[in-house]
Amino acid sequence: MGQKQLRIDLGRLFTNWVFIKVICAHALQGVVFTAFVVTEQWYIVNELNASSWLGIVMMATAFPRLIFMLMGGVLTDRFNTIKIMLFSNLTRIVILVMAAVFYSLGILNISMVIVFAITFGILDAIFLPAATSLPPRVVEKELLVRVNAVQRMSFQISMMFGGVIAATVIAITSFQISFLVIAGIILLSSLFLISIKLPEESEKKREKKSVIKDMNEGLKFVYDKKIILTFIIIFLMTNLLFVGPIGISIPLIVNEILKGDALTLSFYQSSWAGGLLIGSTCALLLNFKNKRLLRSLLFIILQGITMILLAKVSIVSVHLILILIAATCASLITVPVISYIQENTEREMLGRVMGLINMASFGILPMAYVLVSLTMSYGVTTEFILLLCGITLVLIGILLLILKRNQLKV
Repeated sequence: MGQKQLRIDLGRLFTNWVFIKVICAHALQGVVFTAFVVTEQWYIVNELNASSWLGIVMMATAFPRLIFMLMGGVLTDRFNTIKIMLFSNLTRIVILVMAAVFYSLGILNISMVIVFAITFGILDAIFLPAATSLPPRVVEKELLVRVNAVQRMSFQISMMFGGVIAATVIAITSFQISFLVIAGIILLSSLFLISIKLPEESEKKREKKSVIKDMNEGLKFVYDKKIILTFIIIFLMTNLLFVGPIGISIPLIVNEILKGDALTLSFYQSSWAGGLLIGSTCALLLNFKNKRLLRSLLFIILQGITMILLAKVSIVSVHLILILIAATCASLITVPVISYIQENTEREMLGRVMGLINMASFGILPMAYVLVSLTMSYGVTTEFILLLCGITLVLIGILLLILKRNQLKV
């Protein structure tokens, strides 16, 4: 019955042309994100010889996501979702073309790079809530877990290609061409979006309110829906205590603890990417629709345990297995939980709620990076940070299991 239902569900999805266009448009954003970051980083290091500015530029790209993500959700609830995404895309194309022109004129300095990075981050913050609020509008509720799994898998795979594409283009041609290639990929994404028709969104008749009032309504909705608030706390904790520390620690583990080289680092990164894909694939095949809170908390505890073991063990093969398990857990938390939130949020509130989700996921990562970096600057070791975050994650998971024991069947 399970395999038969899987075939039926996948058949329904992949004969739905609107769904396919949404997936293609979103997947191309993964290429854009990593290609832009690689081009930006390599230009600063290799062309401007300004390595000391690299962290500032990365923060300039990342922090606007944290600040403007909820605003992006408000815009999604106020205006046509496709038009919001197209606005973000077309504005980013203009920025990239400007960067290419400034580069050709020899005036693309660090100040301009920072301005472009900030603008790019703001436009990402506008795009993401709109993109993540689309699935419930193009497929039936019972397919949302599978839809989010496919969307996540395609985005993760495309992110892997983004860095390769940018690096190859820069090596063969120039930074100018890399900027233009990224603009072309965004244009292709926009062509998919333009062809998507959402009749129910032709107009959104809502009482006119201030942006602040709209934001407050979104926050109140989440506060009143205690289970959704719990899921947002889960996202917040996993990104602050797991994804952020792991992201910074992996290169340091390879370099400082294992005395490894670039090949060793590539094994670690591949293990992380492989785990994310395995988790998304499992979510697609298993289609979890019950006990999502219980599973999420158990996976959080398992992630905490893997961090503790990473701090205590110095064997590469063991590390790779632990990272694979932890990354698999990350996808198995994200896909079912986002699907639950989409299923149980009113349509007119979905943009703001997804904005909060994205803030707790993508937006909080810069804060995690800053906190870990500051901690390390005071001489705290990588092992201690992993140990502390792992223990904290385990305790939070157990505490939520106790506090939410009456809701664990959700």
